[in-house]
Amino acid sequence: MTRGRAANHAYVILDRTDDHQQPHRGDDPNASSRSILAGVLQHVGAELSAHETITAEQEQWGSIAQLAAEYETIAAAAQHDGWASLVRTSGLTADQAQAAVESEAFGPLTAALRRAEVNHHDIETLLPRLIAARGFNDADDIAAVIHYRVARATARPAGSGRAAKHRERSA
Repeated sequence: MTRGRAANHAYVILDRTDDHQQPHRGDDPNASSRSILAGVLQHVGAELSAHETITAEQEQWGSIAQLAAEYETIAAAAQHDGWASLVRTSGLTADQAQAAVESEAFGPLTAALRRAEVNHHDIETLLPRLIAARGFNDADDIAAVIHYRVARATARPAGSGRAAKHRERSA
């Protein structure tokens, strides 16, 4: 490329100087200078400047999504023992409760329980009811099954179902 006062020019070389050179995969023998130049212009390979890198990092780490994820992590750690205690007193056998607490699905289960609690569900009543609804004899992961049941039962905020609509009509 040239850079001039009145005009800039881009030169694209199409011929190969070495006949013994092996073609690269994806090389188009019928490529035109315009198609090659378009491919070069579409490619973004420049590194970010230091200023752009700092700005991008600050935006990422200060974003609402990042802060929400950090909050979820802190809340999960702070409330772990309380949720484990609730699971142990919800109608599971001691072995089932221990398996649920040690499961990889326990984290997602506690997140679902926190969301349900925020949406005004009475977790201390709901969880034993969901556990008693059906056994766990055929379950591979008890915590995953409970998580599924909690998520389905609390998909809407408490008070937004049929009973709430019936109360609105009769009021």
